[in-house]
Amino acid sequence: MSRNNFFLLMMRAMAAEDDERYEKSDEEKAKSMQFARKQLQRATGEDFEYDLSSWHEFLTTFNQPPRISILVAPEDTVSGSYSALEEEFPGVHQSILDHADTPERERVVRMARTTNFFPDEPNM
Repeated sequence: MSRNNFFLLMMRAMAAEDDERYEKSDEEKAKSMQFARKQLQRATGEDFEYDLSSWHEFLTTFNQPPRISILVAPEDTVSGSYSALEEEFPGVHQSILDHADTPERERVVRMARTTNFFPDEPNM
């Protein structure tokens, strides 16, 4: 498994994509979205809430190592790691961005904003 999969998994969760093995409910997607947002915040120190396009733009240009060093190789940056996904999995960035403005994702974003699935975590 690629060391870059952290960012891929977090962005797929932010896109409200179904799991490869089964279709997720809106509640499962919203919970995954909240979790991914928090992990992206922890890794980068930034927060674009549920704005998928802004997260994508930031991850492609943030030329710093993540705040959690185990996520990438010591000499790698967030942008280097995230951009390498496109080389490793051609079309993955567009696949994620294709979900940005869908009615389904908007419904899941509303649920993620109004339901606290992690009551012990602040600011979710």
